Amino acid sequence: MKKSNPIAVRTTQGAGLSFPVACLLYVLSGQLLSFALIPVGAAIGFATGLVLSRRPATDSMTEKPRSENRWVTSVRKSLAPLSRALLHENVVIRFISLLVLGSALLILAWIIGYYLLPEGLFRSGAEAHMARAALDTA
Repeated sequence: MKKSNPIAVRTTQGAGLSFPVACLLYVLSGQLLSFALIPVGAAIGFATGLVLSRRPATDSMTEKPRSENRWVTSVRKSLAPLSRALLHENVVIRFISLLVLGSALLILAWIIGYYLLPEGLFRSGAEAHMARAALDTA
């Protein structure tokens, strides 16, 4: 069995993950420029694969495997309840935990977008021109 190239895998993952985001932005804004996110995602995936392929598997100071690093261990311990819930044997528990996590992320993104994005960013056509004209006259 041929071993896969980690750089190619990361590049494909980056492009694949940025495609739905680009499609969503196109649907919301109607601008074809949003599809430029796909090569950007591929470039980020390529850079990630390049960095990870050159990085040694052990920590150079202590010669411990990277998975035994203090920071990785603390993050793993703090996420243990979440990973236990998402990897539970019972499908209902997995579904409910994923639903709660997805809802929390949606609400967080909504709040961040509400406070950071300008009003009417995704409007197009006459509505946007009228809104901009009303802002200019005030």
